[in-house]
Amino acid sequence: MIRLCLIGEFQRDDVTPGLSDLLLAVTDLPDFAVLEAHLKETSRKVRKDFDLLLRSAGGA
Repeated sequence: MIRLCLIGEFQRDDVTPGLSDLLLAVTDLPDFAVLEAHLKETSRKVRKDFDLLLRSAGGA
């Protein structure tokens, strides 16, 4: 959903009120600051796992 609605890196100021409300509703998070922290942490974890996957595939 975010990739469809935003161009480039996730920036708080680029999020429309409707998208903000939708993201908070589907994630069941209390406010946008918590959502932003959640997105950053999730992005970090996904990147770490992706890098590990590429390293293990490179050695096969």
